Amino acid sequence: MAKTQRTARRATKKKATRSTGRRTIQPSADPIEELQRFYEIGLDVLQADEKNPRKRDYSPGITKDFATRGNYCRDYYDQARRFARAYTKAQFKTLCELRRPDGNPLGRAHILALLSVPKSNERTDLQKQAAEEGWSTRRLWQEIKKRHGKQSKGGRRRRSPMALDDALIQIIDMGESWTSWFRGFRTENDQERITLDDLPEELAKRFERISGQVVKLTNLTRNELGIDSGH
Repeated sequence: MAKTQRTARRATKKKATRSTGRRTIQPSADPIEELQRFYEIGLDVLQADEKNPRKRDYSPGITKDFATRGNYCRDYYDQARRFARAYTKAQFKTLCELRRPDGNPLGRAHILALLSVPKSNERTDLQKQAAEEGWSTRRLWQEIKKRHGKQSKGGRRRRSPMALDDALIQIIDMGESWTSWFRGFRTENDQERITLDDLPEELAKRFERISGQVVKLTNLTRNELGIDSGH
C-alpha cells in the first residue's frame, strides 16, 4: 500500500513539473535583464505576500498561485522571493554592477549560493570576490562552506527543502561529505586508524560500490543544476 502511494506521489510530482513548466525558465540574451527580471518578480511575490491576510513568514500558496498564472515554475518564484527579500534595491544595483573577467555579471546559480549567507555584509564581500576572480558556482559554494561551515541540526530529522534548487544543492553537499569521508578510509596513513582493508571483505566491497554511486549521483545533480564538476 505504501509503495503504491509513493508511486502515485512520484507520478503526481512529475505531472506537476511538466504542467508548471520548469523547463520554461529560459535565460535572457542579456544576463543583466535576466537578473532584473528575477529580482522584480521576487518583489511582486513579496508584495502579494504582504497583502495576504493569512501570511505568517511566507505564504506557500502565493508562489503556487504565481506559477499557475505565470510563465515559470513555483520553484522559480520561491527563489525570486528569497532574492528580493535578501537584497535591498541599492544592494541589487551594486550586485548588477559587478563583472566577472569574461564581462558577464554573476548568474542566478551564484545568487542562489549567496542567499545561503545570512549576513548582507558577508554576502557583499563574497559576491565581489566571486566576480573579480571569476569563480564558478561550485567554487563559490566551497568558499561559503569553508567560511561558514555547516549548521548542525543535532538529532532532529532533516526536512526536505521547499525549493527544488535548494534540494539539489543539499544533495551535492551531502554527496561531497560522504565522498570525503570515504576517501579517508582509502588514504589513511595513520596505522592506528581503520582503513578499507580493515573492514570485513563484503562490507568493504559494498562500501566502495555505494560510494561510487554517490559520486555519480553528485555529478548528475551538479549537471542538473548547471554546476561544473571542476573548479
